[in-house]
Amino acid sequence: MNTNAEKVKNNQVKNKDVKRNGFIRVTNKGAFIAQAWVSYMLNGEYCIKTTGELPVLQGNVIIIPANATEIEFEVFIDVFFGWKDIYYTELNQVPTKCYNLYGTTFSAQCVEVPCGSNDNNPNPVLPVIIPPYNCYCPCRCCCNYCCNPQYYNPYISSYNSLGEGYGYNYY
Repeated sequence: MNTNAEKVKNNQVKNKDVKRNGFIRVTNKGAFIAQAWVSYMLNGEYCIKTTGELPVLQGNVIIIPANATEIEFEVFIDVFFGWKDIYYTELNQVPTKCYNLYGTTFSAQCVEVPCGSNDNNPNPVLPVIIPPYNCYCPCRCCCNYCCNPQYYNPYISSYNSLGEGYGYNYY
């Protein structure tokens, strides 16, 4: 008896080299408005796609065709007088990548993260942001990231504003 399962089992993949579309997912976890662009060549034509403006805690996905070439990815943040670029890369192949944006307008960062790290994993691992190792600050000012690591690193808990236990000892 030739069942449906046997037909599927005996079926061979005819073209194993089928190209799939790629994507770049950008999620804004920073205290700013962001925007990302992807540009590429497709059949001799220059194309640009954008996420549009991404407010805090918003994200978007840009689909990139499988046969795209000369792929460039750039992230901008809205500053007081216009847009400032914070990240740029050229990609040699159609990507499947995810990025999170962190920080403030004064210290914004774009970090590549594993795709699905915030969707399927109940305990995602956040990126570690390390301030300069030779950071010394005798004051307790709130806007200097050396003195106030929480200003620089939003992942330090609020009850520990000076970052004790994280290698910071400013007394």
